[in-house]
Amino acid sequence: MTLPRSVVLVCSLSFVPALGACQGKGKTPAETKPEAQVQAQAQADPSAPSAADPAPTEAAGPPPAPAGSPKQLGQHLADPGWFRKTMFGDGAKVLDTKRSEADDQGRFSSLIRFELSDTTVEACADHLQEAVASEVTNVQRKAEPNGRIQLSGSTAKYEITFVCGESGGKTIAYVSYQWT
Repeated sequence: MTLPRSVVLVCSLSFVPALGACQGKGKTPAETKPEAQVQAQAQADPSAPSAADPAPTEAAGPPPAPAGSPKQLGQHLADPGWFRKTMFGDGAKVLDTKRSEADDQGRFSSLIRFELSDTTVEACADHLQEAVASEVTNVQRKAEPNGRIQLSGSTAKYEITFVCGESGGKTIAYVSYQWT
């Protein structure tokens, strides 16, 4: 017996969800509810979740790190707000960035070296002192005999060391901090 093409198409389409479930791509036939059954359930208990309602999901993201793990210890040690590659604006080229290995308490030190165009050593030091003034209020400035200016200071959480100097006719800024 030969079935009309439309009947064959309808029959094969009705088996596609079940076929997908066999391939791990959908609900199994036991999980699939006919639409009439879903509507009847919704009318009987309006507070019950419907098939159209998404299932509740847990918050996205990985589970929190165990207490005392190196990952958790480092979470409270984000770079200070002023420590950015953009701290000198467009007139600076980043030459180098480094971060030391964390010690057993998760503390580390970080540095950025900049090459500054059209900036004097004095203007470099002024800019850095202004950049940290709201957080590091005890900045000490020391002029070195080689023409460099060194800035140092500390907060309850970290110490800073900045050096502005000239090398090859260009002003170089060394910006570093270390967690304490």
